[in-house]
Amino acid sequence: MIRPFCKYTKRNPFSPAFYLKNFELIPILSICILDVCMMVFWPIRTLFNTDCILTRNTRTPGEMTELLIHPRDRKLLHITQVLEPNQELYDLYEAMKECEEEEKMEREQQQKQQQNKT
Repeated sequence: MIRPFCKYTKRNPFSPAFYLKNFELIPILSICILDVCMMVFWPIRTLFNTDCILTRNTRTPGEMTELLIHPRDRKLLHITQVLEPNQELYDLYEAMKECEEEEKMEREQQQKQQQNKT
């Protein structure tokens, strides 16, 4: 004869009486419950993370210059981390972009001058 699994008996692991009798299983059960919660939580959290690229249309981390002015939490887990804007770094980045544009313009002018000479 097969007993129903959910029937409350002393040997049923779903009954509180089972864990009162076998109290050494309570830490193991709590670790198992925590593991299942983490297996559900971390994949959902990763989907909303900004450094996880799921499509081709998302920008690469190198193109996200606004993070210099308005930084965002980009890690899975932080403990008391404060992200402050780094204006000096952003100004340096803008200066580098301006220098690259100036060099590009100078090269284009030199190429035009060479084409005009020939």
